[in-house]
Amino acid sequence: MTQIRDTHRYRIYFIALLFVTGISLNLPVYSATSDMQGSVSVLHDDNVTRTMDSQKPQSDQSLSISISQPFVLPMSTHTRTILTGALDIAKYLDIDLLSYVSGRLQGEYQYRSSAEFGTPTYSLFAKAALVDYQSQNRDGMEYSVGLSIRKTITDRIRGYAAVFHHERDAYHTVFQNAYDGFLINLDYDVGSTGTLYLGGEYRDGDMAISYPVEWTWYTLSPADATIDDTFSGWSYRVTGSTQILKAGFNMPISQSSSMDVAWNMAESNATYWTDLGKGSTTGSYTTNQYSVAYMLRF
Repeated sequence: MTQIRDTHRYRIYFIALLFVTGISLNLPVYSATSDMQGSVSVLHDDNVTRTMDSQKPQSDQSLSISISQPFVLPMSTHTRTILTGALDIAKYLDIDLLSYVSGRLQGEYQYRSSAEFGTPTYSLFAKAALVDYQSQNRDGMEYSVGLSIRKTITDRIRGYAAVFHHERDAYHTVFQNAYDGFLINLDYDVGSTGTLYLGGEYRDGDMAISYPVEWTWYTLSPADATIDDTFSGWSYRVTGSTQILKAGFNMPISQSSSMDVAWNMAESNATYWTDLGKGSTTGSYTTNQYSVAYMLRF
């Protein structure tokens, strides 16, 4: 028991080190916006168990705090690098084992051919994060790499698109996953009232889902199934696709703060191979998330 507590404490130390390293590495460089950025948010998730629609998904609410510090390092007339250190903390109200602390370090190399209006900015980005859950099975490192493009379309509309690869190395193999994806976002400036944003995302690869009982009739290796230490039932690693729709509105409160209201809807579909000679079957689940966040620069 002492060893488990020590491991948890060391993991917290490393998360803090990852965040502080991201800040300290950036201190010598020039920052276009030296302000530290933070947010406090409340989120409702109607399917935190990621349970198939045919079952009874469980909902929960979470409170989270996020703080980050971006720094800009000019490289040449047309290129620059943005380095960001960040710390995220989330507390779930009913299912405490989903609560987590995360430290992350992100780098982005940007290229823009000119300063003329409408000239796109191309980026190569990479991110590493250590996430420490109250659920030991879910603890681990996450990595992402990708390419993106930003473009001002009109004086009111801005666009962003990216393709990426994501991997997660968790304590239990069920929660180790890798997937590829792409996303598109559009921002519409409605003036002093705020900014409306819409987006879509597609992912293809591994995912973890839960089920009330053990699947004795599916061909799953022992590495792809485990009794979940968070929910009542089992969790499984399967492959499939996920489509995500996003919509939100950001309202300025002052020159350094704003209120953000958002809705995310995700639909995941997976195919399973049975050992009963009946070929494959499919399953799916849907998740809706509603959030309100207070954002500020300081």
